[in-house]
Amino acid sequence: MVPTTLVIDRRYRGVGRIKKATGTKVPAVKRKLERMLEALYGDGRLDLLRLIRDGKLSLMEVHDAYQRRALNLLPTGQTVSPLVETMRAWVDGLRIPTDYSKHHVVTMGTSVRYLEKAKPTALLSDLPAVLEQLRDSLGKKHPRSFNLLRSHCMAFVRATLKKSHPLWLACSAVEPRKIAKAAPRHPLNPVEMRNWFPAPETDPLDAIAWTMATTGMHAKELWGRWSVKADRIDIHGTKREGRDRSVPLVMLPTVPKWKIARTFENAFRKRTTAFTPYDLRRTYSNWMESSGIPRTRRRMYMGHGAKDVTDLYEAHEVAAFLVDDGAKLRGFLGIPDAVIPSLEVMK
Repeated sequence: MVPTTLVIDRRYRGVGRIKKATGTKVPAVKRKLERMLEALYGDGRLDLLRLIRDGKLSLMEVHDAYQRRALNLLPTGQTVSPLVETMRAWVDGLRIPTDYSKHHVVTMGTSVRYLEKAKPTALLSDLPAVLEQLRDSLGKKHPRSFNLLRSHCMAFVRATLKKSHPLWLACSAVEPRKIAKAAPRHPLNPVEMRNWFPAPETDPLDAIAWTMATTGMHAKELWGRWSVKADRIDIHGTKREGRDRSVPLVMLPTVPKWKIARTFENAFRKRTTAFTPYDLRRTYSNWMESSGIPRTRRRMYMGHGAKDVTDLYEAHEVAAFLVDDGAKLRGFLGIPDAVIPSLEVMK
């Protein structure tokens, strides 16, 4: 039976036997492939010979790169490792919070799932092509998610193969998606606040919105640890030590009825997309400024200044400042000092 293609059968020390079909019936082409194998062995490229032996690279694929003097672009060594498995192991091995915050590790896990869904059998060398594929699919609908995925992949390649590796250069050549510039945000004035959130006594969304606008808490803090005292609200921050702070008691804060902040954020987006829940924190800062509260104390109440009011003032002055600043805010909002509306039971 006449073979459909010529076969190369060679042995090399340190590699073993290479018996592969050439994909051609032309003897001259076969001789070129054999000369290439000899040249690779002479140059010490046993890594490429082993990949040919194992069927991970074809003879023609290597010969094409050999002719173009582009052997460095061939997938070799770690680049023939499974992409998803290798990247997931890298993410799992990160030290928290030494290398990345917990939130970043979670988003990295999401990026790995995007890659797995796009091409579960991809090798590390396929990463640039997979990124291009995701740029056209994921990137059109969710450009921020794609750009984050691209950043994660480049960090992974940099840590695994170094920044000088051709694979890193190929990944960096995949252009990020352009993100439409967000509309400028503005703090709400008291009239806008009452129009958007008119029923804090009965509506859980309105109650939370007013709590955030009169305490400066963002969603994670409101769903975190805080307590109410006679003249203040003690807030335990979620980002850094300076976010542990006391703020004036303007009105009794509400305990969220929803179990997680995400439920509130979804309800908020259904109510309006003109601003975000974080704009309520900006609203609090703006109201303090309009009330005449000094900048030093405004920064402390926002968690941007000293760790605690007592870091800058004597202990006996703290209560006076908190009471005075609470009265200023209630005066600005038109809330009588004698009546602090209760939105919910105190936490």
